[in-house]
Amino acid sequence: MKYLLVVEFLCEIYRKEPRARIFLNDQLLDEFFVEQNNSNNVSETTNPTTLITTINNLQEFGLRKAKIFELDIPKSLNDVIIKIEIENNDNNYTNGFMTRYTQLILEHFYLIPLNSKLIARLRAIRRKRQFSENYALWQSQKQDIMDLILHTSWHEKEKKIDFVPGQIFGTNGKFICKLHKKYGFLIPKEMHPSYIYNMGPNILVLYLLDKYKENEDK
Repeated sequence: MKYLLVVEFLCEIYRKEPRARIFLNDQLLDEFFVEQNNSNNVSETTNPTTLITTINNLQEFGLRKAKIFELDIPKSLNDVIIKIEIENNDNNYTNGFMTRYTQLILEHFYLIPLNSKLIARLRAIRRKRQFSENYALWQSQKQDIMDLILHTSWHEKEKKIDFVPGQIFGTNGKFICKLHKKYGFLIPKEMHPSYIYNMGPNILVLYLLDKYKENEDK
């Protein structure tokens, strides 16, 4: 089954760009240097994954330097790990003190199935849930099943951080997201059981699909 994988970082560079390597299981998908991208002000960002609610704002603030990959993942795979290795040791560490370093935030991290029938079905479920459940609760607790960032952990040496959104990282490490097949496509494996699943694509996902379709038709 085909998917779009979307990855974007906010990055405030001190002296040199950090290096990122993206893996699907053990297969290297891409290796690149993360460019300066502080349009949302890295040092003051508290939650860069907050859903942008209009297309105009999305075009103005979102996906300035995103990496977008088309993946063809065999249907026989029921479990997948997406890993992003970060090489970032750019700092002014001296005699036990560090005052400056390259700051990195994982801003966008999506895995979107390229299946129009599936997307249409999920949109119908989204609309049904939105108006049949307590709307305020649905908005506050919903989890977008195509948004991987809430279900991604950070690993460096012996340290693990389970909540990544808005976190600034300045060392070598790995972002890891485990997925498994449910509802016919891959979704985050470690979704919080007490939360309400947002089955349908949000506005950012729909925007990405529209852009993909535009390029595909050319």
